Amino acid sequence: MVSNAQGHQKSIFRRIPNLIYACLLLAVAVLYFLTYDPKPPDLTACTRVEVRYRYGGGALNYFFPSDLMQKEVLNEQERKYVGSYDT
Repeated sequence: MVSNAQGHQKSIFRRIPNLIYACLLLAVAVLYFLTYDPKPPDLTACTRVEVRYRYGGGALNYFFPSDLMQKEVLNEQERKYVGSYDT
């Protein structure tokens, strides 16, 4: 017959391999992110680069988030010019 203390001790030993696997997985993930070095794409053969401002309503809102800032810094012609990059 197994006493309660022995049953508790067996359940602890059953959990140790899972703990070891979790620590190993964590160590691998940390090493991967520490050594990961993303390389930029090779653009030497490119003759044209196209930039699209997807967030914030276009180039004007990207560089000048508030309407007040847009009107204080840029005149109407400059706002139209910056806005032309959206098309």
